Amino acid sequence: MRATEEAAPELPPTRLAARQTEAPPPPPPQFRPAEPPSREVTGAFAFRMRTSTLASLARVAHGKHMTQKQIVCMGLRAMGVDVAEADLEDRSPRRRQQFLDT
Repeated sequence: MRATEEAAPELPPTRLAARQTEAPPPPPPQFRPAEPPSREVTGAFAFRMRTSTLASLARVAHGKHMTQKQIVCMGLRAMGVDVAEADLEDRSPRRRQQFLDT
């Protein structure tokens, strides 16, 4: 051994034996972001209608204190479409009522 190299410190026999029998440390845990248990993914659906139809939809929804989406989803359900309960809830922010005056 060269004079500039340092020798590794020697461990007492009991510590050396303990070090040889120690299990390696476990790998770090892998965390995944928690997902809500039964949350369904949402999607968008849009279509064009005549302004007279939109105005009528807006008037009916306003008169029933419901959203236009709720009215459409109730109609879909009446036709036999399986509509999720969450789609029948009023969860949208209030917007301008542009078709009520036509």
